[in-house]
Amino acid sequence: MHLAHFLNSRFHEVTCCKTQVFALNARKVARFKKGYDSLPKNDRVDAWVIADQLRFGRLPHALTSSMQYEALQRLTRTRFYLMHNIARDKTYFLNQVFLKFSGLRQDNPFSNLFGVTCLAVLKELEPQQIVSMSTTELVDFLKEKGKNRFENPEELASYLQKLARSSYRLDKAMADPVNLSLSVMLSEIQTRLRLFLC
Repeated sequence: MHLAHFLNSRFHEVTCCKTQVFALNARKVARFKKGYDSLPKNDRVDAWVIADQLRFGRLPHALTSSMQYEALQRLTRTRFYLMHNIARDKTYFLNQVFLKFSGLRQDNPFSNLFGVTCLAVLKELEPQQIVSMSTTELVDFLKEKGKNRFENPEELASYLQKLARSSYRLDKAMADPVNLSLSVMLSEIQTRLRLFLC
């Protein structure tokens, strides 16, 4: 790409001839070469094959100054790559949530599993803690993390305790690795989102 655009922009400056630059697809040239019987692989033979392909008139469109489109293409491909990785990381994160707090993963009482309050519950509380907490303590926690935005925090707290009681119990040896995995994946997702929003 670099050579093609350099030649396209500067060739007329160093030669007196009117020239056109063509960028050939290497895969198409290789397929054209298969039509010959076992030609050796070297630069001389490859140049001959390209010349023969041109003799048949199989030329693409001449290269034009399209850097602005290629720049846009680069940005859209980067955006697609970031969004694809964010989606993949979120799926992996949700799998870890199921291990830690299966009830919350299956029946989330919050509007968004990646919301501030829900993430605070996942990061700061264990399901066993939620069960053993008094409803008042849990309500205070939810009010603090949710900045008093819940219409009925008492009902939410009791439902959260119900989900915690019905969740699968995670072995103690698995608790720390799962929490660490959740923390790392969440940090990765948030970093990617910040990059995406910049």
